[in-house]
Amino acid sequence: MLSNAILVSWKLPLYPNGIIEQYTLYKRWSSGGRQDTTLHRVAPSRRHFEALNLEENKRYEFWVTASTSVGEGKSTRVLSQRTSETIPARIASFSEHVTVTRGTKVQFPCLAVGISSPHRQWAFRGQPIMERRNTVHVLTNGSLELSSAEEGDSGNYTCRARNEHGADEIVFVLNVQVQYIPGKDFPAPRDLSVTMVTSSSVQISWNIDQRFKLGLTGYTVRFKRDFGQWQKKTVPASKTTCTMDNLSCGTKYHIQVAAVGVEGEGDPSDILTVRTKGGVPVAPSIGTFVSSNSTSISLQMNGWESGGCPVNSYIVRYKRLFSNDWKTITTDLKRLRNHVVIQGLSQGTWYKLRVTAHNSAGSTVKEYDVSTLTVDGATIGPLAVGGYHRPGKPWEELNIIIPIVAAAVALTVVLGVAICVCFKRRQPDDLYDQNRQSPEGLVVKHRTGQKKLTEDVQYQEVPTYHQRALKVQRPLRNDASLDRNQALPPPEDHCVGYEDDLTPYATCRLPGCDSDTESSQGTVRELQTFTNQYHRPIPDPSAQYDVLFHGNHTALGRTCREPSTKPW
Repeated sequence: MLSNAILVSWKLPLYPNGIIEQYTLYKRWSSGGRQDTTLHRVAPSRRHFEALNLEENKRYEFWVTASTSVGEGKSTRVLSQRTSETIPARIASFSEHVTVTRGTKVQFPCLAVGISSPHRQWAFRGQPIMERRNTVHVLTNGSLELSSAEEGDSGNYTCRARNEHGADEIVFVLNVQVQYIPGKDFPAPRDLSVTMVTSSSVQISWNIDQRFKLGLTGYTVRFKRDFGQWQKKTVPASKTTCTMDNLSCGTKYHIQVAAVGVEGEGDPSDILTVRTKGGVPVAPSIGTFVSSNSTSISLQMNGWESGGCPVNSYIVRYKRLFSNDWKTITTDLKRLRNHVVIQGLSQGTWYKLRVTAHNSAGSTVKEYDVSTLTVDGATIGPLAVGGYHRPGKPWEELNIIIPIVAAAVALTVVLGVAICVCFKRRQPDDLYDQNRQSPEGLVVKHRTGQKKLTEDVQYQEVPTYHQRALKVQRPLRNDASLDRNQALPPPEDHCVGYEDDLTPYATCRLPGCDSDTESSQGTVRELQTFTNQYHRPIPDPSAQYDVLFHGNHTALGRTCREPSTKPW
């Protein structure tokens, strides 16, 4: 058995009403909000079908019909099963009552499935069967074969299948017809029938041939529910009726009766199947069950009908429509008090509710599509228009909004850093290009524009030379003696040719400034070179460089500073 397969089996119709020509198996599943149905035709000699290549962990529904030459008959009830990687042991064959004459070959099938593969074991009248050569042996497909049925072979044959996830069993009742001796062997009671059924009890009756009442000491009635253990009840020989009490509501039971004499128990009767009264819970309509406001949904649990069997528990789940995140509200029936409120919901939003009600007869699952009201108490539009379901609000889904916000923030940071880096790198190049383009001499950069100086600039000669752009510190204050409209003269001879060889961060002096005394006609005019982060090609010696004056306009005295070779 594979995890993506489901095996479906069925019995012969109780009333075929003709020769069966084929079986039709229907398969239905939900896909994309709609239901798809397919059919498979099965030969009349087969009574099982394995559906393959199914989607994992998905529920499928199946039902079967039989067809004769007249047409297709009524279908079985619809069964549903979900594919799974772990399947408990199940037997696809059915329990049967078999009556044969002495010397007949008998075979009991036991088709078992499950993941992992189940282990099968046969038992006769509750005891493990010991294979006997040429008479009783187990076939490779798990079936039990009796090559020649004898009187002592009559009885119950049980096939049990078990794996680590569960167990199942079926029972074959074999009746080998022989001549009975009154007072010693007893035939199976006949005419076994049900005379009364309630939600918790079943009454049966039967008959036995009068010839066998001599030596009869009583009857043994055995009964069990599906997949349960046999229970036994003793009935006096004077009675042919029995009432079984304290049964589960809405549950199927299997019953058989055997006569008991001085020599022991006789053959059991055919298995009688009966169901106690009661059914699964009945779901209410959405109008009587659900009410909502803008932030909560109220459920009236007393709207559920019990189906004749008391409801044991509810499971309430909900999720935002088109979401996969189910949330469970409660499974405690004592805390419900016929009213459940789902709080903390979004306004004007569609939700899907899934309510499961359990009782002894089974479970009922019902889904409802409910919307909360808007903030002003108005209802929102219909859920579907023309078969198309409208999606929910994407900005309310965290798995959508969080990646979008994170990506936007990261993109903003990257763009900001890139712009700053580009601006920083371009600024020195612009200043350098502006200085080289001025052929008239040194130009002073001022807040109001470019100004020219009239005084000569004295350059300080240094021992090492580097090809760098010359940058001069701005005057510390405005001096009236400087004519801003006059160009600076070229440097003295000792500095000629070294305009590009000034050491980075070296200091030069302006003419007219004495190191020991104050000058009455000028201010401190010191020039300082700065390094450039880019290596430039050797410039033309005749090219003039602009001089950048840095600093503020703070007025100082007439004292001149000594030239300094220290980096500034």
